[in-house]
Amino acid sequence: MRLAFLLSIIFIVHSDLIYSQNVFNLTEYGQISEDSTYSVYVVSHGWHTGVVLARNDFIPSMGTDSIFFPQGRWLEFGWGDKDFYMSTPSEEDVNWLTTVKAAIWPTASVIHVVGFDKPVPEYFSVSDLIGFNITDSLRREIVKFIIKSFAKNDDGKIDSLSKGLYGESRFFTGREKYYFPKTCNVWTARALVEGGIRLKPYYCQKASTLMDNLEKEGTVIRRIDKNR
Repeated sequence: MRLAFLLSIIFIVHSDLIYSQNVFNLTEYGQISEDSTYSVYVVSHGWHTGVVLARNDFIPSMGTDSIFFPQGRWLEFGWGDKDFYMSTPSEEDVNWLTTVKAAIWPTASVIHVVGFDKPVPEYFSVSDLIGFNITDSLRREIVKFIIKSFAKNDDGKIDSLSKGLYGESRFFTGREKYYFPKTCNVWTARALVEGGIRLKPYYCQKASTLMDNLEKEGTVIRRIDKNR
C-alpha cells in the first residue's frame, strides 16, 4: 500500500512537470483582439466539471462523426468513469461502491456531450462557471485533445452509447482508462492546459480545487459554493 501511494505521488509530480511545460498565462500577453478569440467555458456540477465550446469549433475536425453529437450552438464535454458517470445524475445519487471501484483500479471511461442553444451562463444558471478567451490556434489544441478522448468502433466512428444525463445529451465510449489520479477533473484540466491555461492537472482532483485555480486565469462568471 505504501509503495502504491509513493508511486502515485511520483506519477503526479512527473505528470505535472510535463503538463507545465510550454504553457502560459494569457493575461501576460495583453489584450487579445475580439476577432481572434474563441469563447471557452468551464462549468462545475459539484463532482464533475465540463468544457464548453461552440459546436462549430468541432465540425471541421470531426467530419461525419459530428452528426452523432447532440444539436445546439454550444457543446459541453465531460469525461469520467463509465459506471459512475452514467449512474450518477447528481451528488445525491452517488454510490460509494462504484466510487471506490473507480478509484482503485482502471475502469472503462465515457464522454458526456450536451448540446444547447441558450447562452452558456443562462443554460448553466445554477452551476459554477468560468470563462476564457483564447486564440484560434489554442482552441484547436483543446479540440484535438477532446477528439482524441473518443474511442472508435470497428467502423472507425465514435461509439455512441446512450442518452445522457440532462437536456439533449449523449454518452460516448472513451478511449482512455479511468483510475486515480487520472480522474474526471484532471481530464478537464488537461484539456485546458492544451489551450494555454496554466494549471497543474494532477493537483486538480476536486472540482472546487480546479475552479479555485481557474479563478486566477479566467473570468469568474459565477461561483455559488466554493467548497463544492
